Amino acid sequence: MKFTGTFEGYIPHHSNPPTYQQQPCNWRLKIRVTEDTDELLTELGEIYDNACKWWKEKKSGKGGGYWPAPFTTNEDGSVTVTVSANPSYKEFPFPIVDGELVPINRDVTFKEGTLALIQIKPKVMSPKSLKGGVRLVPQGIQILKAVTFNGSDSGGEEFSVATAFKKQKGFRQSKPAVEEPATVPNEDDDF
Repeated sequence: MKFTGTFEGYIPHHSNPPTYQQQPCNWRLKIRVTEDTDELLTELGEIYDNACKWWKEKKSGKGGGYWPAPFTTNEDGSVTVTVSANPSYKEFPFPIVDGELVPINRDVTFKEGTLALIQIKPKVMSPKSLKGGVRLVPQGIQILKAVTFNGSDSGGEEFSVATAFKKQKGFRQSKPAVEEPATVPNEDDDF
């Protein structure tokens, strides 16, 4: 399953192992989708409902309910999708490429507003899990428009970028047209 959206909230580094309070953790990213949201919601809703139903059927003993769905509808009609990759399951790192399918360099740091095409694979929670539900695991990301501090690039692994993505107009490392994050210009205090 593929969709296009913009990065929002905290943007983890695309190739450094994720940590929280100096401990390994899952790599998580929120993507805001503004086009074809009804179709996306229908598909993600079916995936989530089927995963919860399967978990309930397989669960032996007391179940603790379900994890929240990895997507939410926003007031403006857009959908925020949360993807996560677990390094201990060898889901991270995964390929991140530019418009020419060139892996993004390690020295690039993406910021909120970066536009990307994301391929995901749903993973149902194990019956051994305390709660049921589904995780959306990124298989690869293609950067279409980069927002960075300095410049941008990308990296890769296991699934085939060449078959999942195609060359497109947009961000290219060879000719970067990088946007800086929005800033407020220095204003005079006397206004």
